[in-house]
Amino acid sequence: MNNINERIRDLYVAWLSELREVSPQLLTGNYSNIFCTGVPEWWSDAEKRILIVGEEATWGSRDNYPYGGDAQECQECQKWILDYLHGQLFGFSENRSPFWRRFRRLHAAHPEAVFAWTNIDVINTRDGKALSASDRTALHKPAIRPLLNQVIQIMSPSHVVFFGWHNTSLKHEYPDFIEKLYPNGCRDNSLLRDHGYIFTLSDESRRYIFTYHPSWPKASSKEYLERIIEALV
Repeated sequence: MNNINERIRDLYVAWLSELREVSPQLLTGNYSNIFCTGVPEWWSDAEKRILIVGEEATWGSRDNYPYGGDAQECQECQKWILDYLHGQLFGFSENRSPFWRRFRRLHAAHPEAVFAWTNIDVINTRDGKALSASDRTALHKPAIRPLLNQVIQIMSPSHVVFFGWHNTSLKHEYPDFIEKLYPNGCRDNSLLRDHGYIFTLSDESRRYIFTYHPSWPKASSKEYLERIIEALV
């Protein structure tokens, strides 16, 4: 576990170096802290390792946490995230947002599994809101490595569950997935609609489950939740 988290931190430091060269404006006080994920200590011992991927972090200005990209700052950020995850899943604190309500229900339905958490956009605006379209393009420029993709390779989860996604971000991370989700172009979500807005893709290593954001009305029903639980076989 320690080696996995160290490798993730090293990846983030390298990724930040690229971001600083290509889109330095995203590392100012107008944007949030960097979401540096990690895995809990029992991660590698579990057969079912589930990574939840949110759309973006919801943090305040990075001035509140001077994450400059060195190893020490990255380690502190990662520790905070792991402590927060533990608190949410094991009752030490309780965020009542739709995201965390769904997360806890999946955790309760699969007690044999171990869970981790990250976001497809690891930066948001200083007031905790999603990036603009132009900022998201800047975050996912071709010159910047696909961070989520490489984090997943390091973590090696058995399942990856998207709680929503941004097409620009997903296209940068997994271009093949965009073509499968939207075979007629991103303006046509008929394939997703035909599958009840839950779509599963698999490769030789893991299963990817695409679900809509928990705050979307059609994705907030008990029936929708049960279908996600069943997909985590």
